[in-house]
Amino acid sequence: VPGDSFLAWCLDVQGWLTSPATYSAVSASDFYTGLAGTAKISALERLATAVLPNVNTKQESGAFQLAVWEIINETGGPYGLASGNFRVGSATDGAYALAGQWLTSLNNGIFSADNMTLSVWKDFKNVTQDLAVFTTPVPEPEIYAMMGLGLGLLGWAGRRKKLKETAAA
Repeated sequence: VPGDSFLAWCLDVQGWLTSPATYSAVSASDFYTGLAGTAKISALERLATAVLPNVNTKQESGAFQLAVWEIINETGGPYGLASGNFRVGSATDGAYALAGQWLTSLNNGIFSADNMTLSVWKDFKNVTQDLAVFTTPVPEPEIYAMMGLGLGLLGWAGRRKKLKETAAA
């Protein structure tokens, strides 16, 4: 839709974004299957929940991309950029160190909440990158109704208390 925007993160470390591409949104569990896929999805969603809302600079953006690539490409062991299947020697602007801090927090269980949901924009023609997109859940209308009811009950209780105090005085 013209004027709309979103953030997406590259999944293929050796691929390029090219045009034209034919993207379709797929669930993370359809893209990453099996137990290894479930572990990748969980780690990516925990990382995104912990740090993505505060990614505002090129350093933070680069660090987040490095951490995403590490999670996607690592097949075992703790996440880290210096060892394992995916290795990075350095990155500019402090992105390497920041990604390392985030991955350490992920390894140590500090990043445990997973409020963000991963979906993948898959290029079914395989001419360009697949993209990770993280979203936060949208509250259902029932949530707003329950919140409104709760606020209404608080208001009613407060008014009733005020009427009793006025009558007693």
